[in-house]
Amino acid sequence: IDDVLATLHDDTLLVHGEDMLTEEDVAEGISTNQNNKLLENAVRRVLTNTITTPKGDTYANADTSCLLLVPVKDSTHQTVSLTPISPITLPKNIIIFPGSFNPPHEGHMMLARAAVKYIWDKQKKQQQQQKRQDPTIILYEEQTPCVVFEMSITNADKPPMDLSEVMRRIQLFCSSSLDLPQDWSILLTSTPLFVEKILLFSNVVLDTKTSNYDEKPTVVIGSDTLIRILDPKYYENNSQSAMFQALGNMKEKGVHFVVGGRVEQKKMDTTSKPFISGEEQLALLPEDLREHFTILNEDEFRMDISSTELRKKGQL
Repeated sequence: IDDVLATLHDDTLLVHGEDMLTEEDVAEGISTNQNNKLLENAVRRVLTNTITTPKGDTYANADTSCLLLVPVKDSTHQTVSLTPISPITLPKNIIIFPGSFNPPHEGHMMLARAAVKYIWDKQKKQQQQQKRQDPTIILYEEQTPCVVFEMSITNADKPPMDLSEVMRRIQLFCSSSLDLPQDWSILLTSTPLFVEKILLFSNVVLDTKTSNYDEKPTVVIGSDTLIRILDPKYYENNSQSAMFQALGNMKEKGVHFVVGGRVEQKKMDTTSKPFISGEEQLALLPEDLREHFTILNEDEFRMDISSTELRKKGQL
């Protein structure tokens, strides 16, 4: 929250509309009931993509298409609630992790931490190389990348979520059983397709002109999501060429994908499911498009668990 507040002007309102949270509210703390009401109203605006004025007038507003939720922690550093913040201001060194998170589980957290380690190690290698090339260069200390869990209220293959379901999934991130990354937040959006997500990230979240962001934006996904990204049915006219063009546009925006392998998620009669690393799927892409995907090795990440299996077992 301190990093976010440092980028805001003194008179900026963090949430627009009839219930507004000021910087002073965040700094001084607000009651749990106030925060829950604020959170619910902010989520409702994303669901309807509208704002209601104190007079009761409702109108569409592009600023409500996404919402940043930052964790509020107690003295023991346990997350007790999430606070909505708008307009969105994110640290320049971030990792976007899209997913439905129904529920969020240790597999998600392990993949997020593996992506953080990958980026951290990559930055260290780049610094060492710069130091070898110019021993006099002064390098700034890198900050640990912030993980932003992006959750869309709409899904390309499923019905949209209602308010109660969105709130339920959000609150699951406050569970003490989750080993969350050091620095994290939730980005609530209404963008089911990756073409739309990347446009949102580049235009709203990852604004390089204002944040001085000097690294490629990183999006971490599982190999099951990679398969969907490479499926032509999610692109115009069910076309492979449209898919290639969309991936090319993502590459031009500087987006880099980090992929963690997963076991096959489709229903199978056998108890043993094959492990999908994503290598086979990427091999079908032109070389210039493969370059903006990095596949984590199994020793870097592997966790054979899924939200679907947890729901079947009732372990929510």
